[in-house]
This record gives sequence, C-alpha cells and structure tokens, in this order.
Amino acid sequence: MFEKQYKNWVGTRDELVIVLKKIEDSAPNKFALFSKSSGKKLELRKTRLQRLIELDVIPGPIFAADRSTKNAIYSWLHIISYLAAIVARKSGYTYEQIPSLLSGYDEDKLLDFVRSFDQTFSKSKKKISQRDLTYSRRKITVLKNLDRKE
Repeated sequence: MFEKQYKNWVGTRDELVIVLKKIEDSAPNKFALFSKSSGKKLELRKTRLQRLIELDVIPGPIFAADRSTKNAIYSWLHIISYLAAIVARKSGYTYEQIPSLLSGYDEDKLLDFVRSFDQTFSKSKKKISQRDLTYSRRKITVLKNLDRKE
C-alpha cells in the first residue's frame, strides 16, 4: 500500500495536497469524495484541509521555531489522519462526529482503520439501524393501540 512510500514523508501544505491527490487517484472508490448531486469527483483543495484542521478532524501543522505559518510542516500523521477521516466520512459519519470517533487513535490504529475501510464500524452502524427499526415498530404498535394511524 502507500505507507511504505510515505511513512517518513515531511512537506508543506501544497506538497501534502499533491500526495493526497496521488493516493486518492490510486483508489478513488476508497479515498475520493463525490458530489451527491452530480456524482463527479470533488477536487481536493487546501481549503478542505484547512476546514478539517479547524474541526480537529486532522491535527494542525507542525510549526518551526519562529511559529510562522509560512514554515508549517506536515507529516505522515497528517496523511493517515486525512485518509482515516475520509474513510469515516464515506462510512456515514459527519465531520463533527469524526474527531470523537478517532480520538486516542495512534498512527497504527489509524492505518488499521484505513486498511479495513469501514469494517470496524459497520457492526455498530447495523446495531444502530436495528435499534431504530425496533423503536419504529414499537412506536407503530403504541399508536395502533391508541387507535391512531402510524
């Protein structure tokens, strides 16, 4: 996979976008986001990265000693965090839910999550949908007992 190639990678935000686009292009079904209306692939831009950083979905950049944003550095952790966020997003989680979902994950756990796609969370999503279905059936029964239409 891509971890051997990028495990020791360090670069700027522009370089991070280039690396993420390469990974995205290598497996678009897994890592690319698509428009709900047109079905076209959404282009990865620096603004998406900035939004994900602001939402604490991916960690912020590493700054040089002078704390200047011009010298912001990104690493392998940023790559794997972004990919895990996209996998979680494609599994049905919102960007607001993802930070708590992946909190406490180290690089190895993030990599395992990316490799497994959504398998680790598909079971919990099934339980939630089954619970919602059970709740809906119970609600219908209660309404019928009250002589009301569901």
